[in-house]
Amino acid sequence: AAVLEFKGPNGEDLAEAMPVDKEPGFVGGKKALNAYIRKNLKYPASASFQPMEGTVIVFFHVDEQGKLSNFKVIQEVHPDLDRAALELVTNMPPWDPATVDGMPVSVPYLFPVKFYNRSAQGVSSNNGRGMINY
Repeated sequence: AAVLEFKGPNGEDLAEAMPVDKEPGFVGGKKALNAYIRKNLKYPASASFQPMEGTVIVFFHVDEQGKLSNFKVIQEVHPDLDRAALELVTNMPPWDPATVDGMPVSVPYLFPVKFYNRSAQGVSSNNGRGMINY
């Protein structure tokens, strides 16, 4: 069973750790997630004047139906990049929910969006055990 352990959007300790059999994930897996990101992540126009890069981390919940809610940027880089990352995540379709004993459960999730100089080329997912690059 995986254990989700990380800080919530207000710094609260979420190490009440919810053991899950299956972590939540983008429907269709990594390939579908990467296609979604390529199509929907817009590098801010302001970055063409001032190249920016970094990792914006967005916190949200994935409920029992896979709907995403309670979005909050918890690691900021630059207001324009933060907005782009938040827009990307808030417009995502429902995910496959996490499960415990085969039953869907609501879980918190951290979703880092990596911006590279003048192009958004990757995203990572933090499942509480480290960064997994997609």
